[in-house]
Amino acid sequence: MQKRKFRIVSVATAGSLALAVVAITANSGTSPTAKHVALAAQAESSPSVNLDNCPVLYTGYPRGGCVAQLQTELNTILGLNLSADGIFGPTTKKAVEEFQQEHNIVPADGIVGPQTKAALGNPGSISAGTPTGQLNPGQQITSGTQIASPDGRFVLQMQSDGNLVLRAPGNLPVGDTHTAGHDGTIAVMQTDGNFVLRAPGNIPVWASGTDGHPGTVLQVQDDGDVVLYAPGHQVLHVIFPARPNSEASAPVPAAPSATVPALTSSPDYKVVRYIHSFSITHCTLSFVTSGVPGGLGACLAIDATANPTPAADIASTTVNWTNFQNSDEYRSIVHLPSYQMTCTSTGELTGLPTPTNAPGISAGFTPVHTGVHTFHVAGEKYQDQGGIWYNVNPQISMVTPSTARITYRVAARAGTAENDGNPAVSGYSLPFIWTLVQEQLSCGKVPATLVTYSQMPSVMVFQDGARVLADIQTTNLGGFVKAGGFGNVQQGHGKLYVPCRAFGMGQLAGIAITPDCASAASPEPSWAPFPAP
Repeated sequence: MQKRKFRIVSVATAGSLALAVVAITANSGTSPTAKHVALAAQAESSPSVNLDNCPVLYTGYPRGGCVAQLQTELNTILGLNLSADGIFGPTTKKAVEEFQQEHNIVPADGIVGPQTKAALGNPGSISAGTPTGQLNPGQQITSGTQIASPDGRFVLQMQSDGNLVLRAPGNLPVGDTHTAGHDGTIAVMQTDGNFVLRAPGNIPVWASGTDGHPGTVLQVQDDGDVVLYAPGHQVLHVIFPARPNSEASAPVPAAPSATVPALTSSPDYKVVRYIHSFSITHCTLSFVTSGVPGGLGACLAIDATANPTPAADIASTTVNWTNFQNSDEYRSIVHLPSYQMTCTSTGELTGLPTPTNAPGISAGFTPVHTGVHTFHVAGEKYQDQGGIWYNVNPQISMVTPSTARITYRVAARAGTAENDGNPAVSGYSLPFIWTLVQEQLSCGKVPATLVTYSQMPSVMVFQDGARVLADIQTTNLGGFVKAGGFGNVQQGHGKLYVPCRAFGMGQLAGIAITPDCASAASPEPSWAPFPAP
């Protein structure tokens, strides 16, 4: 079953809750399912399909070329005999789970997202047509293997301990990434142009920082240079430069590790808040239990402004993400991009981490249906606590010479006009919903990230484009409204909705965390769950 093949592939805020009674109408537009069907139809009309151009695939996905291509590749890689009929059923799901388990993809849930597609694109071998010493887009050097320069004198070795080492004649090391301690790491030449070392669980531990240059290849040259070339053979980045004496006949001394600082990247995170449709009966009962009047009218009004549930692939591509943002169908967004930091051989940062893309937050929108048109009213930003809850620039600080921390947070509520009308319905102003993203980056360690969020509204978290969390909002909507306080409040001021939950990633992945909600919602949030810096 080990037949292998290689496929070369050529911000968070609490946006808006409206309690004013509005008409309940169906939102127009193309549904995610319809879009998937269209994509599947396009795929079927083509003799071959590039999985990277397909949406996220899952059990029950519409029949078509994308699924057929997936089945064909699973047959080749795993030595199976799936029927390439384009139907994603239980047998195909089981094959996907087997592939994910074999390639340390977590979770092995049978859903084909960006991480699984990347692994399918290169299950570990270099194609026969690849020039010696070259790594093409999508190819990888697996743990314990290596590629050599065309003349065989220089070797780029992905050691089993997680360190990527360039070795000169005589097996002498002349450069490395200082990433030992991450057993099982692979080196991937990504299709976006970034050369990344990924530890088990798809966790990045080192990166060249050259994303945004699709088609880039890596070459181990006869002169000892390890170079990334953009299309047109343009030098994009020299990972390991040749030493001045690399051509000498005398043995090449080992390079001091301090001469090659290690560049480490954190994942890209996107947090989306949205209102999920709910039971009017249960909502009304929560108002009665909480002692808040106007329950039926308030519940009908809130449910009328519910958002369509975001699709699992909204962050899988730049186009999908842009389209989702342009839809205005969300209550808030937080985008904490990948950050890069450079560490010396002594394990100290050379400076503060820098983002690979611009961070961003949004106060979201409230959809208002008139029966003919749907308008999206911008959310109201929270201005208390010195305005720290709506700063488009994350707070970055150095806590030790080897550790930096990033804090990104935002809070908002329904647009001013909508919130001003709420006391007429329930007697209460709306509280602000909020999201707090904390990330700890330490030299030689996997990044630790914690997303803490108010229990209203619902939340989805995406890591490197793949959805890793979907958590539905509280059912106690009466208690939520009551938390805003009785009567009108000044624009931009009021109370935060304190009840919260937390979700950890990286070093915090899989750890059950009970957050101190009051601390998380304060100007100085606690870092208690994080590993000691």
